[in-house]
Amino acid sequence: MIRNKNIRSVKDIIQSYIEDVDPDKRLVKAKIINLWGETMGSTIAKRTKKIYIIRKTLFVHLDSAIVKSELYYMRQAILEKISAKFGEGVIDKIVFK
Repeated sequence: MIRNKNIRSVKDIIQSYIEDVDPDKRLVKAKIINLWGETMGSTIAKRTKKIYIIRKTLFVHLDSAIVKSELYYMRQAILEKISAKFGEGVIDKIVFK
């Protein structure tokens, strides 16, 4: 019998739903997106094509492979900067595309 690796418990599904509809968390996520340029600086903001959050993962689409590579190595520092500004646990992971 093949097991599906994407099976999640009901508790996990309900928890992620609550996180997605929680107005306070949605507001913080919106602030992170809106203040990306201020947080990262104008050079990074100019290279950012698209930014969004799914669950606790921040997705950042960039138009420069060089900037993407540099930010990839700075991921942890960026996470710490976001946590310091917006609170712990809002964003757990950053994906640069």
